[in-house]
Amino acid sequence: MVEKLDSALQTIPNTSEQFFRRHMVRGGLASCLVYIGWQQVLVRPFIPPTSENEPFARAKQRLYLSATLGKGGELERAFGRPAITRLPLPDDAQNPRSGRRFFVFNDLASGDPASLPRRIVDVTGKALVLAPSHAAAQAVASDCNPDNRPILTKDDVATSLSPFAKAETGILALAGRYDGLDLPDEACRLVVLDSLPDAAHLQERFLAGRLRATTALEERVRTRVVQGAGRCTRGPSDYAVVVLRGSELSRYLSNTQRRGTLDPDLQAEIQFGLTNSRGTADDDLVDAVQVFLEQGETWRREAEPLLVDARRQAQRRDPEGAGRLASSAQHEVEACHAAWRNDYQSARRSAQEAVRSLSGEDAVRTYRGLWTYFAAVWSFAAATNDPSATTTATGLLRQAIEASRGTTWLKEEGYSASVVTI
Repeated sequence: MVEKLDSALQTIPNTSEQFFRRHMVRGGLASCLVYIGWQQVLVRPFIPPTSENEPFARAKQRLYLSATLGKGGELERAFGRPAITRLPLPDDAQNPRSGRRFFVFNDLASGDPASLPRRIVDVTGKALVLAPSHAAAQAVASDCNPDNRPILTKDDVATSLSPFAKAETGILALAGRYDGLDLPDEACRLVVLDSLPDAAHLQERFLAGRLRATTALEERVRTRVVQGAGRCTRGPSDYAVVVLRGSELSRYLSNTQRRGTLDPDLQAEIQFGLTNSRGTADDDLVDAVQVFLEQGETWRREAEPLLVDARRQAQRRDPEGAGRLASSAQHEVEACHAAWRNDYQSARRSAQEAVRSLSGEDAVRTYRGLWTYFAAVWSFAAATNDPSATTTATGLLRQAIEASRGTTWLKEEGYSASVVTI
């Protein structure tokens, strides 16, 4: 259906923001994926073909800066690079490296979940609201607004955060901006995180829902939560309140295994927040927020020792399946780049290497099924140059169906084609 899809996309006017995107993917439509949802159709490669971008690909050196690097290969997938060398922090690096956060779990308190954030905004005067969508961000900002304070959006801070940072009061409502924002010290003392950021687009919805490959998304989701919670604590002496809205987000951070993959300081802060939020009346939580913001003797005497002790006991461990995902990342990138160039034999070989890297651990089984399916599709595509490709593809498709047991995304139609649903 590549020709039909290309013909349909050509109707996009050159004045549309989608025009440039169509131009970028047109040469590789045959290797793109098409996700169809109720309100949107997403056409994209699984991994961005940055090898086709000459200024990026031919650079002698590239430097990636992030305070939240994981170990599952997500950085390589995001930038489409087969391998990226990590530079470890020196042994004498300052600890903690970020400021203090007081987490308030809105859904676990005993009072009114609608009024608690509003009362906290009234105490802090300003708030940064982060939500997965623009509509959600606007709705949350309105819910959290105690007395018709100005609500700023992305258009108000398109070139600078100064309009919000310098304002005495107000709420900044943004969608998906979990990184790249710096609001230190008095610029803002409150972050409101709404909902679990696990479905930024249809591909993520597919991975989390139909494929049930949440392990493959864990690093991405964890990074967003950590980055979002740290937007207002930009230095060791900084401090901010973090209000968490939504039952899924509360359950996510209440999970001891997931918390164990976080930095020990963050583990301690989240545990402290859980303890002080569960079943607590709104009045008591608002009082606790005021004590925290004062950073006075009461906080130092009653709270800091508990946080220091919790941090001392916390141990960070790698998430389940991270090693397999890390070893697979290079082969996934190479496979997607080869498919973009219509080199389907190389794409199949690299995809099979990815499958081998993902073998042996059930945590990544369904994600392995996806890559086995990719290998089968590219093997079918290579049939014009490889007489045995169809037989190989049939076997790979059987393996993909087996690895995908318990899911509903892959439905067999003979062995020459398949239907993928989201």
